[in-house]
Amino acid sequence: TNDSKKSTNMTAIKTPSFSFDLEQIKSATDGSKLIATSVKEVRRIMVSWDVNKCAVFQSRTRAFRTDEDWTLFFVSCGAFVDDDISKSEIDLKKVLDHCYNLAFHMPSSPTARSRISPTLRNDLISDALCI
Repeated sequence: TNDSKKSTNMTAIKTPSFSFDLEQIKSATDGSKLIATSVKEVRRIMVSWDVNKCAVFQSRTRAFRTDEDWTLFFVSCGAFVDDDISKSEIDLKKVLDHCYNLAFHMPSSPTARSRISPTLRNDLISDALCI
C-alpha cells in the first residue's frame, strides 16, 4: 500500500549526539588527553563525528577545502593549545564544542523591552509613574 511505500522511501534522520562524538574522540586518542597533533589528524577524527554529517554544519563548512581553511577554523574556536600553531597541539573537545555551536546555535531571543513599540513603551512608563 501507499503507507508501506512511504516508510521504505523515507530515510531516518539521526540527531547528532555530543556524548557519542565525545566518545569517538576518546576512542581515537588515549582517552585521557583529548589532543591531536596536526590538522590532518583532527580532520581524520572528525569524519566519525555525527555533527559532521549534519546538513547545517556541512553547509557552514562547505568552503573549507584546505588545511589552511581548517586551521583558521580551529584558531577561531581557540583549539590550539599554544600561540605558535605550527608546533601546537589541538584540543579536540574545543573543536567539537565549536562544531556543535556552529551547527545548532540559535540567536538570542529579543527582550520584551525590545519587542514593544516605543509608543507603547512610553505609555507603559507613564502609567507606571501615575500609580
